[in-house]
Amino acid sequence: YTTLFRSSALVRAAPDPEAAEPAVLLAHAALLRGNGALVSIALDRAQQAWPGHRMSGLFLVSLDRGLGRDELCEWFAEGAAEARMLLRRRGDG
Repeated sequence: YTTLFRSSALVRAAPDPEAAEPAVLLAHAALLRGNGALVSIALDRAQQAWPGHRMSGLFLVSLDRGLGRDELCEWFAEGAAEARMLLRRRGDG
């Protein structure tokens, strides 16, 4: 629960539009914990902070279309692996 607490504190402290990024991280942490209500609240906050924020928008559309927790977690893991690979290619990772 430390991740949820720290993420929610960062979301509250960050100004708009910067609050969108930690709000998406909070939504992901809540997803991992199975806290669907917090996922929705965090994604709504991300969109409020930065209307049209891409990651939170994709997350919301995925949920609306019925992707489950396991599918979304796999999606995030694949995205993170691809980002690491791209950073290594650039020499940043």
